[in-house]
Amino acid sequence: TRDGLVIVDAHAAHERLVYERLKAERGRSGVARQMLLVPEIGLTPQLTSRLRRRLGVEPALLHSGLTDLKRLDGWREDRGAAPLSRRTHALVAASLVLVSLLLARVGIIDLVARGYGLLAWGFLAVFTVPLLTRGILLVHRQGVSHAP
Repeated sequence: TRDGLVIVDAHAAHERLVYERLKAERGRSGVARQMLLVPEIGLTPQLTSRLRRRLGVEPALLHSGLTDLKRLDGWREDRGAAPLSRRTHALVAASLVLVSLLLARVGIIDLVARGYGLLAWGFLAVFTVPLLTRGILLVHRQGVSHAP
């Protein structure tokens, strides 16, 4: 500028822009937010003992202590809905058990295996066959040249 050199901290400028945007949102309709998703890894007793043997120490098992139903209720409350009633919780649980029993009778492992088999044949048909066909056509047209 005419008065001298101006140095702008881009990070601080960005923070200020975000701050001003959030302030304006709060004034209009409230700031949009989302739940903090913290991953939980359920360790089976077998995996815990395997870790204990491999590492030679007792693994620290930390978890939030929330049940699945409490997590679901928290998710619903964040979206402005009322928590589910005990009766609805029971119906959801009974439905899941029923679906699990039906899948067990059908054989979920066989269904997955058949699905992956079908997927593999689909990949062959969509990718491999056209590539081979094009390759054979090019070799046939140009002939095979061998390097000395």
